Amino acid sequence: MRPDDYAAKVARLRGFAAEAGDTTPRLSIGLYAIVGEDEADLARRIEGMRAWLPGAAGDLDAWLEDALVGTVDV
Repeated sequence: MRPDDYAAKVARLRGFAAEAGDTTPRLSIGLYAIVGEDEADLARRIEGMRAWLPGAAGDLDAWLEDALVGTVDV
């Protein structure tokens, strides 16, 4: 999950909370993060994960959807 995807989910939650009369919903997050210096470094790190977990290549894609993935510039 990219940071802006997470921000969109938080905004949606806050909208639901406001509709319910709660202006300060509590947020928490538990996730894995993969951060690269740039897009090429990020790609190398993800490929490294694939090499480290060779039997889980398909599962890794699903895992990456729920992880915070990006570069230091994001």
